[in-house]
Amino acid sequence: REPMVVWERDFSSLVRIWLGYGSQILAVEWQGRGKGQDLVSSPSDNKLQSEVYLFHRPDRCAILAETLRAAAAQGEAGMAVPILRDPAFRNLVLAQIQEEQVLATTVAVHGPQPRQGLFTSEQKADPTPRLFVLSAASVLEFEIKSSAWAPIKELDPAIFDDFTPADLEEAAEEEEEDLLPAPSEEDMALRHLLRLCGSQLPVPEGAPDGTSRPVLSLVKKYALPPSEITFETRNEADLSLQFSSGALCIRFFTDSSREIWRRGLAYALVKSEKGWSRHH
Repeated sequence: REPMVVWERDFSSLVRIWLGYGSQILAVEWQGRGKGQDLVSSPSDNKLQSEVYLFHRPDRCAILAETLRAAAAQGEAGMAVPILRDPAFRNLVLAQIQEEQVLATTVAVHGPQPRQGLFTSEQKADPTPRLFVLSAASVLEFEIKSSAWAPIKELDPAIFDDFTPADLEEAAEEEEEDLLPAPSEEDMALRHLLRLCGSQLPVPEGAPDGTSRPVLSLVKKYALPPSEITFETRNEADLSLQFSSGALCIRFFTDSSREIWRRGLAYALVKSEKGWSRHH
């Protein structure tokens, strides 16, 4: 069937493009409201409007940002739309991890949790997007409130998101082959093809205008190291972590995102002073 058009905007109304923390969050500012059958005209039609988009694949976020900027430059007005780094997500994450080294930030969902007791059932996967952050000392889960996002008034040119430690690759490769074996390329390709059949990112519900809620709120923080790490062999790219405070199953949208966490966990375990043991 034909797709439903929710709104339509001209590239000439594009104002600014914002890249969020990590590589899966994109925010766009437009001048005025878009054209659409369900839109009712109001005095605020010419005000700045913004939307936040969450991407399954990190590379698609950067591609869309560049495509939007190029399309705006080729229009009749020939506008040079800037691509900026948004600090909102970043600052809220850094406030929670304090001085911990960030190893990975990924938009993903909850995978199914195994049965915890004889009379309990398996917890089903939750399709609500969350921001999962891996630091050198903990795993953090954040609720994403896209409708609460707003652009900052003063830009900070010092903002950058290259948070990966310089020795991550070296330390991860030192132990990762035995500790966290990578799946074969054939397995990764097959699982990705099977996943494309039914995986869709739900659109978060809107919030009233003028809300003061933060765009991220901490749901739970798990202290590393986990007692058990399992890279599930089912079709979905699931990562199960067992902590003293409970179990966590992260369902990544791509195998490459889970691979980043595999390397990050290997790095954290190698650098950990608490020690760990390997079980075959």
